[in-house]
Formats: sequence, C-alpha cells, structure tokens
Amino acid sequence: MDKNISILIYEKENHLNSILYQQVSDNDNYETYTANDQINLLKLVNKKKFDICILNLEDVEPIFKNLSDDLLEKNRYVNIVGYCKKLFYEKFANNLNITLIEKPFRLNILLKKLEYIELTKNKS
Repeated sequence: MDKNISILIYEKENHLNSILYQQVSDNDNYETYTANDQINLLKLVNKKKFDICILNLEDVEPIFKNLSDDLLEKNRYVNIVGYCKKLFYEKFANNLNITLIEKPFRLNILLKKLEYIELTKNKS
C-alpha cells in the first residue's frame, strides 16, 4: 500500500479553511493538517514534514521567503499548490515546485491538482 501523503492547508478565513480541510480529508490517502494563522503555520512547518502545501499565496506573501526557506529545510521535495489573484502570479519565484491556481477556483480543480501530484509522487 502506498504511504499517506501529508498535506498542510493554510487559509486565514476560517470557513474556507474548514471547507478545504473537510474536502481534502475525505481522501483516505491524505494525512491532512491545517493552520489559519501564521504562527501555527510556521510551527507546523518546523515540526512536521509535508508532501504538499495548499496555500493562499496572498496570505503568505509577507512571510513567503521565511516560509519557503523553512519548507525546503525540512521538506526537500515539497509540492506547493498556491492560489491567488492573477496579479500575484509573477511575485512568486519558481525555484520551488509551485502549482498556481487563479482565484476564484472550483474545488474540483484543486482536487485534480492534488491527484496529479499524488500520482507523480507514487511513480518516483
């Protein structure tokens, strides 16, 4: 059996955070964690290794450099699924493995991105 994929979700808005958590957690292959503030986000990133991070890039923009350094230190092959408005796209360097989704997006688009990442991880 394939190992579980660990996923970290970061969204400041509590209602959206719980919707994302619920939908992603429905997949038995995913071990899902969530944070809705920067303190808990940074604590989780420093404590646990994650395969995938789902981030509202607009919420992490002020701390993105520190966050990306911490992620890479513990999670060399982490995949980031970031969602943001189109205007934010060029602000994020692609030295990380970032998949961008333009807001607003349908949940099934996010789930398909996760499925694709899971398939590529299982092949390697």
